[in-house]
Amino acid sequence: MPSFWASRGERGAPRILLDRPSGRLAIAVSVAVLAYVAELTLSGLNGQTRLGPVIPPWGVALLALPLFVALLWRRDRPWTVFLIGIVQATFIAGLIPTYQPFAGNLVALYALARHRPRRDTLWGLALLAIPWTVITVVNVSGFEGNGPAQVVGAMAIYWGASLAMVAMGKSQRRAREVYALRSRAREAELAMQMQRERLVLAHELHDRVANSVAAVLVGLDGMKRDVDALPAPMARTIELTDLSARQAMREIRDVLGVLRAADRPGLGVRDDDDFETVLRDLQTDGLTGVTADVRSIGDPATLSRPVDACAARCVREAVTNALKYGVELVEVEIDWRPDPFVIRVRNANGPRDLVDPSMSGGLGLGGIITKVAEVGGAVRLESESDVFTLELRLPRS
Repeated sequence: MPSFWASRGERGAPRILLDRPSGRLAIAVSVAVLAYVAELTLSGLNGQTRLGPVIPPWGVALLALPLFVALLWRRDRPWTVFLIGIVQATFIAGLIPTYQPFAGNLVALYALARHRPRRDTLWGLALLAIPWTVITVVNVSGFEGNGPAQVVGAMAIYWGASLAMVAMGKSQRRAREVYALRSRAREAELAMQMQRERLVLAHELHDRVANSVAAVLVGLDGMKRDVDALPAPMARTIELTDLSARQAMREIRDVLGVLRAADRPGLGVRDDDDFETVLRDLQTDGLTGVTADVRSIGDPATLSRPVDACAARCVREAVTNALKYGVELVEVEIDWRPDPFVIRVRNANGPRDLVDPSMSGGLGLGGIITKVAEVGGAVRLESESDVFTLELRLPRS
């Protein structure tokens, strides 16, 4: 069973639903209100219970209200909202046979499909079997004149609508990821263009300015051989000019060093690193300005040399590039349980400063994808409102 608190806002201990919902509040409220009205309309506000007493229409409306209030936070805590819907639908459908807890659960399922991985969505569909069974098998078959055909028809409607919501949520999630990837690709292209311009400028400084200053120094050195025969003011002028030329040469070298730094591999990246050493260094020392939280799940496996080198280079590259964007904490998670095993590099920033930890400098995203593909692995990108995750799936050998 997946962790219900694994998404942003559900990580660690669960928090109460009192924070302001993310996104546009007007849209969140409109969706919740429309779903609430649709569900009450389908149910007809008939409060006849199995136990005999009749609940007034306003009482039925109040019983259904909690889920639709929780739907305001469906982006931030999709699992929490979904579980509230499961419990409420099962309770009300079991109490009031004519009630149809349909719209609210579909919206919650859509949010789960859009904001959580596929595995969580499959768990959600499995849990939906509880209220759907109560509604169809128990309630529909309990009415006089309804037979197996009516039960099968109701099941088909409910499950068909559920699968449609999952497909819609997953398609929008994929579209959002593609858009984020294209945006980062454009940013990477601009960064590469800037690096090329910096290199051109560095070459111009080296080939023209530095060579010209060097020629001046050679001429000054020739004049200094006969400095004793020159008048004192002229000798002093030659000495000052020589000092200025040498100072200019040192400053040109400093500027060249800065300009060419953009073309060097990521900070601290070494081709001879092994994966275990990289993880140990990140856990103990991190990087200047970046704290790395390294977690390992399962028993570490022995990797072939190409896979080990690929994992080491890609992880160090991802963490290193986070430094360039002011990220203070990077989470590195290695899940050894599946085969291929999974590496996740996750970093958080403000919503307007969303960072891809491997988009510029060193390998870049394209380089990481290429290196992973060379060893038969795969790369996956996930982005929430302020969290970016780079997921690598690598074979063990």
